[in-house]
Amino acid sequence: MFLLSKLQKVVVLVAIALIMPAIMIFVGVPQGHSEIYNFAWFTQYSQQFDQGNWLPRHLPEMWAGLGGHDFFFYAPLPFWPISVATSAICSECALVTQIAVGMVFILILSSLTFFVFARCFFGKWPSAVGAVAYSGRLRGQFGTDAIMPEVWPEGSVFVLLDPRVLQTGLLRSERRLAKHYRIGPATRGYDDPSFVHQVEAFNGNGLRPYAPAHLCVRRSGAGDTLSWVRRTRVDGDDWAGIDVPLGEESEAYLIQIWAEGSLVREELVQISRWTYTSAAKLADGVSGSYTVQVAQVSASYGPGLQAFLTVG
Repeated sequence: MFLLSKLQKVVVLVAIALIMPAIMIFVGVPQGHSEIYNFAWFTQYSQQFDQGNWLPRHLPEMWAGLGGHDFFFYAPLPFWPISVATSAICSECALVTQIAVGMVFILILSSLTFFVFARCFFGKWPSAVGAVAYSGRLRGQFGTDAIMPEVWPEGSVFVLLDPRVLQTGLLRSERRLAKHYRIGPATRGYDDPSFVHQVEAFNGNGLRPYAPAHLCVRRSGAGDTLSWVRRTRVDGDDWAGIDVPLGEESEAYLIQIWAEGSLVREELVQISRWTYTSAAKLADGVSGSYTVQVAQVSASYGPGLQAFLTVG
């Protein structure tokens, strides 16, 4: 029975590892902040691997043919099992298919690794559930989780960019100011008929605060106490500190209360907690359910992306 339960767990993990990449093939590749680099890295890495270099470190075709020493300081582990899998199974497959095949092996290995680690602290079934959840962990990058739709409508346009497409420079003083651009092939002059003229203004979303996380409510007779966890745009990967860096001049949050489609209250607070008192709800005419929106405020950008919670 014990062997059968272990086999069942492995079958579940393998099934999930097969389903998720298959969805990616039909729906498209998730667009995170680093996918343009990962695609280019994998293409060059797999080419070197197929040529007999079983542990590529230097990628001669990267960065417009200048070559890149990326994997002298980046760990190439994710690209190695993908290259091994695709070289043996579908070396002639399309790029997205190759990545999907490699993901099967990565998801299985990562899930089993998580299971082994979790078994040091928890029982078999909690560890197995955690491994399944871990295998399906997907998150938006650079705060895009707050604006990613649940479903992309049919006919959505997918644009694959490689590292040759560079981001335009934008000073903080130029944010939200209309600027004129002429766009066309780099091999032709600006007066060529193929060029188009556009006037665009950009918000500078790199300065936009992320949506707070873990927005929750605790209800009592005195009112509803809301709390949330602050996120950061900068230096948030270091776990040595007590909390992530603020990344702003000061800590502030904009709270909005919506009831029946109307904005009934707006508050600005300096801590990640606020109580919507019973007296305030009575003054706002809120007797049933309502929606609260919380956004961190930047002195240079303004309110960032919002976290949502429906209460009641």
